[in-house]
Amino acid sequence: MFQIPRRIAYWSFFFCFAGKLALAQEKGNPTLNLEPEVWEEVLRFGAIFAGAMLLPVVLISTTAFLRVFLTLAFLKKALSISECLPIILLFALSLLLGALIMMPTYQKVYRTSLLPYLDKQLSPQQAIQKGIQPFREFMFSHVRQKDLALFVELSMKASPKSKEDIPTRVLLPAFLTSELHRGFAMGVFLFLPFLLIDILVASVLAALNMQTLPHQNIALPVKIALFVSVDGWSLLFSGIWKSFH
Repeated sequence: MFQIPRRIAYWSFFFCFAGKLALAQEKGNPTLNLEPEVWEEVLRFGAIFAGAMLLPVVLISTTAFLRVFLTLAFLKKALSISECLPIILLFALSLLLGALIMMPTYQKVYRTSLLPYLDKQLSPQQAIQKGIQPFREFMFSHVRQKDLALFVELSMKASPKSKEDIPTRVLLPAFLTSELHRGFAMGVFLFLPFLLIDILVASVLAALNMQTLPHQNIALPVKIALFVSVDGWSLLFSGIWKSFH
């Protein structure tokens, strides 16, 4: 899925580095002993390049994406409309809604980490440390204490005295476990009314001695009619949004 953007990033990094070499040669320095400013620019672009490569992992594991995607996937399964809702559409909806939910976090990362780094006020290490903090705050605000305690017990010998003592490598799996729990819980609530429709339709067909007629042919339009009549998309997106606030 990320093959084309990755290739673009590779070639962008190559041409940027080649451009710096050409600039150095024009200045009469044909060797790789580039000026410190040139190396600094190359390393700066390399850090941005590495961050772009890790972006999909960050989007999935440290943001609202997973819960949104799971909820939409359960809805797709409950409505039995696999052909009408392709996976790429669910992915796009999850990214967009997740971005709206995460906007305060992204803005804080931009102000405290990315902008100072681009202005050469922070080193790459300092920028990474400051950039992680808003994501840690988001994860701490949504992780279940039960899950956090479990992974602290599994991976840490000493009990942490504060949140700052809990490393990100412990917080991250706890947060993902909490998101899986909430995503599955929301999926169950989505399934129940549509499962009831399946049972009622199957019972009616059995009572009419029409078992040979696939009950999904009758249940599917009933499910869609119910979902549309209650303005299901608005209710769903509103429910997902409120689950984070």
